Amino acid sequence: MSNAVDIVTVLFNSGDVLDRFVASLVGQQGVQWRLIAVDNASSDGCADRLEALGDPRIVVLRNATNTGFARATNRGLRHALSLGSEFMMLLNNDTAFEPEFLKDLLDARDHHQADVIAPRILYLRDPDHAWYAGGHFNNDWIFKSIHEEADSPDEPDHRIVDFASGCCLGITRAVTDTIDLLDERFFVYWEDTDFCMRLKMEAIPIHYVRGITLLHDSSALTGGPNSQTFIRLFYRGYMQLLMKYFGMVYAGRAALRLIAKHHAHRDNRGRRALPTMAGALVRGYLIALIAPRLPARKFLAAWRRTA
Repeated sequence: MSNAVDIVTVLFNSGDVLDRFVASLVGQQGVQWRLIAVDNASSDGCADRLEALGDPRIVVLRNATNTGFARATNRGLRHALSLGSEFMMLLNNDTAFEPEFLKDLLDARDHHQADVIAPRILYLRDPDHAWYAGGHFNNDWIFKSIHEEADSPDEPDHRIVDFASGCCLGITRAVTDTIDLLDERFFVYWEDTDFCMRLKMEAIPIHYVRGITLLHDSSALTGGPNSQTFIRLFYRGYMQLLMKYFGMVYAGRAALRLIAKHHAHRDNRGRRALPTMAGALVRGYLIALIAPRLPARKFLAAWRRTA
């Protein structure tokens, strides 16, 4: 394939991280990139700042309201596809990367003949530790996708994984032709898990390349995993995912187990999160009641077939 890539990123009051992201992008070598930034009605002027750069490689699309990550990303992907893009990358703007990051990723894509590819992602504020180092689905009765944070130099440089984060995910046009785009019913969080589950059902492998790294300022824009915003959005999406694939009974049991687990927390932080989490689970459950559901057996059969 060519060395061209369309990068889709979603802006939402991203001013604090934007300069670092743009500096990383402008410094890329050996690759032809175009940035499609979709602004979700930011109030900090970050979209204006990006347009003011006057770089013809940067396209800014503006939404009148905050439509959520999945819908905004899809708008960017559709724009890239309309321009003839053959390879697109979902990339958070709270990231930083070395000058040959994109070239290395495209070279790995070509070498492995990959339709889906993801790098290793390190914590920007603690780069000795991995935020994402591959991922798998955990088939217990409270279904989870798991970021594998354990990272050893003895691990192979390349392997096939079940899950890759939407923080940085490269996909070909052929993938979108096969499984379509992100499910826009997920406002933020879990849309990447759903995407990876659909990849699994179509037997499309996700290639993880350990030797290519990205720095991620984790949750810089949502306040971190203990914030009320994160808890509300994360658990709402989680319940929608369970309802979509596994149905009402499974999802209801999972919600009750999560609530019981947090109620048993000995620390006050876990207990303080309980009302927000419970409300989010109920809201996700209700939203998903009117949405089409996929049979769990179809996903699980595909999982076993490709495991």
